[in-house]
Amino acid sequence: MKLSKLVTKLFLAIFVIALFINCGGNGETKENETKSSSKKKRVDAPSWFLAPPYAEDALYAVGYAKKDNLQLALNVATNRARDELSRVIGVKVANMIKDFIEEGSVGSGKDKMGQVTEFSQSVSKSITENTLNMTRIDQQEIYELEDGSFEAFVLVKLSLADLSSKVDEIMKNNAAAYAKLQANKAFEDLNKELKSLKGTDPDLRAKEGSTDNP
Repeated sequence: MKLSKLVTKLFLAIFVIALFINCGGNGETKENETKSSSKKKRVDAPSWFLAPPYAEDALYAVGYAKKDNLQLALNVATNRARDELSRVIGVKVANMIKDFIEEGSVGSGKDKMGQVTEFSQSVSKSITENTLNMTRIDQQEIYELEDGSFEAFVLVKLSLADLSSKVDEIMKNNAAAYAKLQANKAFEDLNKELKSLKGTDPDLRAKEGSTDNP
């Protein structure tokens, strides 16, 4: 009888110890999982920021900023989006002008090379500046974070119809400079090409959104 009670007590003690160990282990596991998950930052961003839209008649670009001031965050994000849009436009236009000048065999001689460079820079600069002025905010979202700072996500849009209407004016302003280089049909062709930019052109696709900006 005494032996039976002793065995029962022994089994009960073993059960309690095993239960305590299991509970302690689970608690530690959960604590480790919590610590691990707290180190990961969940990216809360609009779908249009992660995958900017594109269309035949417009160009889009996105910008992001994290600042202590709401308006500053919005302004910086907007400027970054506009800068990205002007960058892709500027690269595309510069390459188009370069190709047309080379096809027209313009630029032989030191003086003409200088005029070519001046013409290219003038047209590219004018178009990129107008790109900045003609962009409009299409969508925006602002998140207030736990530390009191603000995250701003901005999508800007450039109507290619608006840009096309400006190209005529820009090219007319540079017509005299181009005539000094070589008067031929290339100027008109270049004008038409610049006016026929399409939003589906892969060269004009802005970068996808990133929150790595400071």
